[in-house]
Amino acid sequence: TTESDDDDASYVLTVGDYSAGISGQSVGGGGGKSGGSSGLVTIGGDGGDGGDGGDVYVVLDVIVATGGDYSEGVFAQSLGGGGGVGHSSDGLFYQVGGSAGDGGDAGLVEVGHNSGLISTSGIDSDGVEMQSIGGGGGKGASSMDVSSEFSIVVGSSGGDGGNGGVVWAEAVEG
Repeated sequence: TTESDDDDASYVLTVGDYSAGISGQSVGGGGGKSGGSSGLVTIGGDGGDGGDGGDVYVVLDVIVATGGDYSEGVFAQSLGGGGGVGHSSDGLFYQVGGSAGDGGDAGLVEVGHNSGLISTSGIDSDGVEMQSIGGGGGKGASSMDVSSEFSIVVGSSGGDGGNGGVVWAEAVEG
């Protein structure tokens, strides 16, 4: 949670490129990559699931001004972590590749603008940019037969993508 009010400061000003006035962000961790296997009968390891992005709240009661290019007045974002990669296997008689991890879900993103002005003057500098993006699913794995005899080989599936969260902006008149 990021809060600013008139009691603490009357304005936030940035002048450089890529300099958001206020930035609130939560990013879930990526799922881990698994280990592989080889032998007579093999099963590759599964990738880990991505972590969830947390909720992001920004409440404004001040003037926010940015002067640089690519400098949002307010940037609020929640990102789910990407799913981990499954690992391949190779063996003689029976092989199964490891499944990928699922992407993490993104959280709620909320910006409340109670009072004050938001001003930007640079190229591609939005007044308020809000995003809630689920993490991508991980990559599945392959399997390989290393014998010239009969064998069963099964690949694996990729992970599911995470869900995006709710994005909510509210201007409160007071």
